[in-house]
Amino acid sequence: INKNGILYLIKIINKHIYDILQKNGPNAQAIANAIGETIYQFLIRWTAQAPKNISVIEAFQNLLARNITNAQFDISAAIDDTGFCKGYFRQIFKEATGDSPVKYFNRLRIDYAKRQLEQYHQVFTIKEIAAFSGFSDPYHFSKVFKKYERISPSQYVDQLKSRKVRRII
Repeated sequence: INKNGILYLIKIINKHIYDILQKNGPNAQAIANAIGETIYQFLIRWTAQAPKNISVIEAFQNLLARNITNAQFDISAAIDDTGFCKGYFRQIFKEATGDSPVKYFNRLRIDYAKRQLEQYHQVFTIKEIAAFSGFSDPYHFSKVFKKYERISPSQYVDQLKSRKVRRII
């Protein structure tokens, strides 16, 4: 469970505790106290586990960020270098970030590509920006871009151009 999931569960549980206390039934305070103590114990255990993995996750996120433009970067080899089993690493990475390492890395690259398109679409081709963004194959870049943005890179550039026209008018 990631941090957002924990916060969501606590919010729901707190609502139920409030409802129990509002009904003021027999043992309402005792039930609310027991639930609160259980949440407290869970959070203690959960936070005790988190720090040992967080530094590894943060280091891996930094590694990914440093390699956004590197088309030769091998994410599988990078996961191997963490010393964790691939399946376990994917699990803790997803718990910490909400995405698998590959999805997280693709999102970084697509966000980078979007910034490049915004700044340089009049200077460089989409194929060149794909290469600058770590994609050696422009067709793969278009496929991934469309998966994340729901429009193709050329449609994105068209939207950028139309926005500039609207700003001028």
